Amino acid sequence: MSAVKDRKHTPLPVEINDDELLEAVGMLCVEPFEAVPDLRGAFTCMLLAEVKYVIPNYSYIKSNQASLGFTERWRSKIVDWKYQVVDHYEYSREIVAVSMSMLDRFTMRSNNLSKKHFQLAAMSTLFMAIKLEEQNPMELSDLVALSKGCFQPKHVKMMEGIVLESLEWMTTPITASMFVNHFLILIVTDEISEINIIEVAIFLTEISVCDSFFISRRASSTALACVLLALESCPITSSQYANFTTRVKEVCNLNIADPSVLACKAKLAELSDTMQAEEDNNNSQPAEYYTTSPTPISPLRDSTSPTGVVNVDAAQSVPEASVKRAKSSGAVTHSNVDKGTI
Repeated sequence: MSAVKDRKHTPLPVEINDDELLEAVGMLCVEPFEAVPDLRGAFTCMLLAEVKYVIPNYSYIKSNQASLGFTERWRSKIVDWKYQVVDHYEYSREIVAVSMSMLDRFTMRSNNLSKKHFQLAAMSTLFMAIKLEEQNPMELSDLVALSKGCFQPKHVKMMEGIVLESLEWMTTPITASMFVNHFLILIVTDEISEINIIEVAIFLTEISVCDSFFISRRASSTALACVLLALESCPITSSQYANFTTRVKEVCNLNIADPSVLACKAKLAELSDTMQAEEDNNNSQPAEYYTTSPTPISPLRDSTSPTGVVNVDAAQSVPEASVKRAKSSGAVTHSNVDKGTI
């Protein structure tokens, strides 16, 4: 899998500038194990905490909600809409992972949730995550405007209360990118390779949020798979790769051959291959837009105004509308179709 290139404005897991990142990486290369005791403790806490946020299965899409038009494809459209919003406001993309954890867990615990209420829950969980993660959150009125008049601020606030009660106020999940940020400390390589590994690994975590396969997977398994694929895509030596896997075992007590890690790695590789095939198939097209495959991938950061959440339709029988092409990584943006009634 080739490294992702020229992905502009994609946030790194820690808000630091390039000079600070290079300095930090340089320090790690000189003294990589200085903070290992603290790192081991951090991993222990995160591994214990992540269990509370794992969804045993994602059958809510296939069972009680199926008759209402819920599909995995529709969920991925909701994810993509959330990426559009955070990109438009230049927020951290981590917000989408946090909000989808809340939305997935809430949906799993809800019975007979209509499509319209699902859309409202999608808006509400996004707003909750923005307030949790950002110092200067958007105004509720701005978010409500994306409902095209279908929802009012009072509806979002009411749904917030319902979601919080359902989730028992568990609104700060351990995400894959959090684990990635810690795994990277165990990698000792040159500065440029380190930055490339970060870029690819974080992008893969964004892809994982889009696909329902990862709903029932532990964040640590997804993150480790992302880092392993990132390492394989970058020019590091076999000894550097082996040293990383050894440190993962020693510091984190995790095995790269764990079936869950291998399953996540295989799925991510499949998604990446699909994305690369789309890019290859469309390289010869002069147009700036093209129709996407059934598996949507998170978009690049863009300032284009986000599509309204009510425009995300669960049962679309015609080809999706054209989407903006992400030339370097194959990532795409979705939008469309009709409205329903609450």
